[in-house]
Amino acid sequence: MYKSVLMNTPSSPGNDLRIMTLQAHILEAQAARPDTSGTFSWILSALSISAKIIADKVRRARLENVLGSVGTENVQGEIQQKLDVLANDVLMRTLGGREGVAIVASEENEEPVILRDDQQGVRRYCVLFDPLDGSSNLDICGGVGTIFSILTHELIPLSLTPG
Repeated sequence: MYKSVLMNTPSSPGNDLRIMTLQAHILEAQAARPDTSGTFSWILSALSISAKIIADKVRRARLENVLGSVGTENVQGEIQQKLDVLANDVLMRTLGGREGVAIVASEENEEPVILRDDQQGVRRYCVLFDPLDGSSNLDICGGVGTIFSILTHELIPLSLTPG
């Protein structure tokens, strides 16, 4: 069982500062539920890693010349930004490597991507996301973020509609 002793105890008497990382929180929540398989935690971990990679790319966007549009539109009819495509690729790769992910659907892709359609007794999930919401605000230093939803695969019909 995971116990984050160093992260969650005061560093000195009288100091009640508690530092909790996302990963520590995920592991503690999973440890509290011994009946779980860890699949959901593994997906959250992929999203956490993706967010760190995307944040790094956004911070260095001007240096790496990845600002501006690609010249294509996404399923919402919005002009795709270079960072939209890059963030989408990061999420597709990290989530695609997680055994518990059956389907990924992105605002940047016309159709959902079915990664695994076999159940094999393993609970699988569908992850829906907008890889870089607000990316058109990057040129004016506006806020951006990744929006995601994780649903159990049983609740999602295989004939999702675009968008």
